[in-house]
Formats: sequence, C-alpha cells, structure tokens
Amino acid sequence: MKEPTAEMAVLRRTVEQLTDEVLKSKAEEEKLLNEFSAMNNELVNLQRQLAKSNAELKRTKEEAIRANDLKSTFLAVVSHEFRTPMNGILGMIEMLASSKLSPDQRQAIGVIRESASLLLNMINNLLDISKVEAGQMELEIGNVRVQAIMSHVAQLLEPQIYQMGNQLSIETDPGVAEHLEGDSARIMQILLNLLNNANKFTSEGNLVVRTKLVEETKDSQRVRFEVQDSGIGISPEDQDKLFQPYVQAGEGGASQYGGTGLGLWICSSFVKLMQGEIGVVSEEGQGSTFWFEIPFRKASGQADKIEKHENGELTARSELLREHSLSQAILVAEDNRVNRQVVQLQLNHLGFQHIDFAEDGKAAVRAASERSYACILMDHHMPLLNGHDATKAIRQWEVENQQPPVTIISLTGNVSEEDQARGREVGVNDYLTKPVTIENLSEKLVKWLPVPESEPILDEDVIREIMLLDEDGSTGLLESLVEMYTSDTPAKINKLKELVAAGEATKVVEAAHELKSGSVSLGVGRLSKLLSDIEQLARENRLENTQVKLSALQSVYQATCLELERYIHQSRLIPPC
Repeated sequence: MKEPTAEMAVLRRTVEQLTDEVLKSKAEEEKLLNEFSAMNNELVNLQRQLAKSNAELKRTKEEAIRANDLKSTFLAVVSHEFRTPMNGILGMIEMLASSKLSPDQRQAIGVIRESASLLLNMINNLLDISKVEAGQMELEIGNVRVQAIMSHVAQLLEPQIYQMGNQLSIETDPGVAEHLEGDSARIMQILLNLLNNANKFTSEGNLVVRTKLVEETKDSQRVRFEVQDSGIGISPEDQDKLFQPYVQAGEGGASQYGGTGLGLWICSSFVKLMQGEIGVVSEEGQGSTFWFEIPFRKASGQADKIEKHENGELTARSELLREHSLSQAILVAEDNRVNRQVVQLQLNHLGFQHIDFAEDGKAAVRAASERSYACILMDHHMPLLNGHDATKAIRQWEVENQQPPVTIISLTGNVSEEDQARGREVGVNDYLTKPVTIENLSEKLVKWLPVPESEPILDEDVIREIMLLDEDGSTGLLESLVEMYTSDTPAKINKLKELVAAGEATKVVEAAHELKSGSVSLGVGRLSKLLSDIEQLARENRLENTQVKLSALQSVYQATCLELERYIHQSRLIPPC
C-alpha cells in the first residue's frame, strides 16, 4: 500500500511543479502583456505627439508663408506710398530745371534732384526685395546695347563722381556685340549699384568700368562687366558676407558711408536670375574690383535698323501729337493734390490745355460718362473706387452706351505681374510707374493717342522722276545723289543745332533752307517738313520753339536713310546693307 502512496506523492509534486510553471508562465505572460500595453500606450502617445508636431509644423509653415506674403505686400504698399510724394518732388524738380534759373539756383536744384534720386533708389530696392523674396521677379528681355548702357550709367553718376574728386574711365571690348538680347534695365541697375558703391568708398581716386568678352558661340556671347576702384578695399572676412542682405563692409559702414546694405544682395539676385555669376577681388588699402558675367543671345542684324526706324516714327508722332494736343482733352483721376498739380504742369508742358480732374474713382467714372476724352490717366489707389474698379465701370458704361473705348493709362507705384494681369482683365491699356517724368508721359501719350497721319518719309513720285532721268534705265544717278546726301547731311544737322544754340536766327534760316532744298530735291518729305518748320520759326525769331523739332531731326534723318536703302533694294538696284 506504500507504493501507491509514493506514486501519489510523486504525482503531487509533478502537479505542483506544473502548476508553478503555469503560474510563472502566466506571470510572464501578464508581464509581457503589461510591457506590450505600455509600449502600445507609448506608441499612441508618440503618434499623438507626431500628429501634434505635424500640425504645428504645418501651422508654422502656413504662418511663415502668410508672414512672408504680408511682408511682401507691406513693402509693396510702403514703396507705393513713398512714390506718391516722390512723384511730386521729382516732378516739380523737373519743371523747375526746365525754367530760367541762376547758376546758384540750378546748383541747388541739382542737389535736391540728387538727394531725391538716391531716396528713390532706396524705395526701388524695397520693392525689388519684396519681388525677389516672393519669387515674382521676372526679366524683361529686349535689345541690350552694352556701350550705351555704360555711357548712360556714367552720365547719371557724373555729379557724385565729380563731388568725390574721382576720375572715371570706360573700357569696352570691341569684341562685344553692339546688340545683344537681355534685360538692359537690370544690367543698368547692377552697374549703377556697383559704380555708386565704388565712388562712395573712393576719394580723389580712379574708377574704371569695363567689359570683356569671355566666350562666344555662333548665337551667344558671355560678357564680363567689371567696376574697379582705387578705394579703401575690403577685408577677406567682409568679402565672405558682402552679398548677404543688410550687410555692409566694416564696422561703421552704414553710418560713415550711408546705404542699407541691400544693393549688393539685389545685384546678386538679378545676376542669378540671368543665369550669371558675381564676385569681388579686393585687398584692404588697394581698392576693389566687383565683377559679374552674363550669358547673352546675339540680337538679329536688323535690331539697330529697326530701333532707329522706330525712333524716327516715334519722334514724328511726338511732333504731331504736340501740334494737335491743343484740341484733345485729358482726364486725370488722382486723389493726391500735389500729384494733380504736377501732372497738370507736365501736360501743359506737352501742349495740353483741356485737362479735367477727378479726386476719386467714382468721380472718374462720372466724368468719363459726361465728356469724351482722348485719354484718362488713372491713379491705381483712390478712395471709393480704386483704379481697376473705376476702369471696369467705365468699360461697362462704354459697352452699354455703344461708345468707343477711351485710352486708360494707370498711374501706380508698383506694377506687379498680378496688377498688370488684373488691369488687362478690366481694360487698362498701359501703365506709368511713379514718379512720372515728362519723357515717360510723352512716350505713353504718343503711343496711344490718335494723331493725324504723318508726312510720309519719302515722296516716291519725286524718286521715280529721278530714276527716269537715267538714260540707260539704271539707278546710278539716284545712288550718287543718295551717297552725296547721306555724306553731307549729318554735319549740316549738327551745324544747324549749333546755330540755334548760339541764337543766330538769320544763319539758322539760311542753314535750314539749304538743308530743306536738298531734301526736297531728293524726295525726303518728312525731314523737309521739319526743316521748313524750323526755317519759319527762325524767320519769326522764335528759336526757343524749335527745340522739339531739332530733337526730332536726327532720328527722322536715320529713318530716312533706312527708307532710301529699302526703296533702292526693293527696286533691285543695290544689295541690302
């Protein structure tokens, strides 16, 4: 009986061991479950934190985008608001400069103009910053005349360079094509910034602006521009951060030399936009050379001829516009009293006498419905209705009343792509950026205002009669006459201008008459008409009224030469140049 008892004991121990193992396994399982539950809870928490972080990141990104948009909008609005008083300042300076002034007064006007121009440059920098940061800066590709740009930059900064006692020289590489395709305005702005800096950091020294042809293919050229000075130079540490925004060389750069530290950064942005490079070579006490390289496409061979011909046509239309401006009415919609006065003086200077004003958008719409205007100059920012809304209302009234559309030119301090697109949608014809100059205003009015047909460049009946004089039917006589005419006329035009400047009315009559006679004999109609007008004004001793016609002579003469060349070529007399 003991054996079963022993077996039971063994069985009991076995069961107890199994029970212990089961309990241990259960404890392990519970432990694992607890650990898994803890890990799962931690994962859930991490997911919640990640979702929260993503939401915060998204919100931060949206806030950054919104802040950047607000900053860009703010800068654009501020620059526009700055341009409004600048329009009054520069406009009045322009009108004063064209009046009779003593030497001291003219010098004072020059100082005011220089200061205002520097302030305007800072305003332009603000607007450029907003466009660059918003990715809205776009190139305006057109004809680039490198040598003309360099000469213009030198002319603009001549007073400041003289004031610092510096000497400026321009060195051009003859290998650089006369006409290239690119953004001439941006290139000029870069050169202005670099040369202005070079002059600012140099006293009684030498400045050089030069171009170099870096490489050339059949269709393109890579051109290097350099602005070199003999000024204070730049340390290696400062060179590394020169092209960053709001940075200037030296500890006291802004206080000692002025500026915002934005010019070089903007230059760098423009160069990158044009797929170019920019840099500096400098040593403290030895001066600096700022350089940039731009790839250009070569312009077509006809670019110069087309430009000269268009200039001739534009000048002729400008002359006709002045003659017929007395009969044309202009509406100026502008809420700023000073700007209204400036535009009125500018329009009076261009010969317009019938000028009405509207101080808000609703008044502009009402005026346009009550009187027929040749053109409306519409300020963009006005109370009650802004320029675009007023334009839209005018276009709607024209359709409803079956009236022809009036030319509407928007006056604005900020012509963004969005503004232009919106303007085109509502019917704006063109834009004028403030501050408005007489020259820019005249160009837009010439472009859009209706003028009678101008005198034809050539009287082809006269030319055909000359051709009939050739016994063998060739054109040798015509070619000889054209050659003599084109070789003598430029010098005679220059002489005529000198006589007008000297106030020699009697000699002006003789010179204009001689030029007119030669032009009439060759069938040069438009130039003959200009010379006839100058001759008559000189007979009446009104040389002061010949300036517009004199300024037209050169471009009309160039257009005449091109037309003579075209006529002969089309007649299969000589090959085209």
